[in-house]
Amino acid sequence: MKLIQKVRSGLQIFRRKNTDPRRAYNRWASTYDEQPDNLMLTLDHELFGQLLKNVDLRDKLIVDIGCGTGRHWNTLFAAHPKALVGYDVSEEMLKILNSKYPLAKTYEVKDDNRLVSETGSVDILISTLAIAHIKEIETAFNEWSRVLKRGSELLITDYHPETLARGGDRTFSYQGKTIYIKNYVHPLNKIIALAEQNGIQLISLSEKRIDETVKHFYEKHNALNVYERFKGTPIIYGMHLKKVNDTE
Repeated sequence: MKLIQKVRSGLQIFRRKNTDPRRAYNRWASTYDEQPDNLMLTLDHELFGQLLKNVDLRDKLIVDIGCGTGRHWNTLFAAHPKALVGYDVSEEMLKILNSKYPLAKTYEVKDDNRLVSETGSVDILISTLAIAHIKEIETAFNEWSRVLKRGSELLITDYHPETLARGGDRTFSYQGKTIYIKNYVHPLNKIIALAEQNGIQLISLSEKRIDETVKHFYEKHNALNVYERFKGTPIIYGMHLKKVNDTE
């Protein structure tokens, strides 16, 4: 009987971890901006800020893939872009974004990763904390390459695949339950290779690891056991890429 209970428990955990990103973020949307102690959002803010220092956004058409509620949009608008367009799988996240930026152009992305942006029209493409939620990463990169101009730049951050491969999760609380969002492990060498196949060259790669500088986040959430398990593991990465060639 105990063995059966363990199996059933394991199956329940497996199902929770397979929560579709669209459905999960629709649930999370109303509280997503209320996370002052979220480690990933804090590290993403730092890493994305570093990437932005090397890119000129003024008078550029920017596309934000996985824009969510527009976490970075105040910073992006402050750089005076020509236009800023958001794409996300969650209509509820987009509703929150549009409530903050009523004139924003936003579009819901379907499973085919198709974008409405015109071919060769985009100057800057950003994607923060989103790639691991995309199952068909190959079609996503093909589409990103299509809309990008030659000489355009990409800024990417996400949960590190090494941590995901070791069992790391993206979770949130909803109605007293822990929701596990589905992730796909895309190794960094795969992402870089896909970029190259689409005429996109890696300029720089940076990582942040779980170490003493972030230990206080785990202490605050009574999760030092998790800290010890993943200590030394890279938890987030950032990439700066540039489209150098057009592809067929």
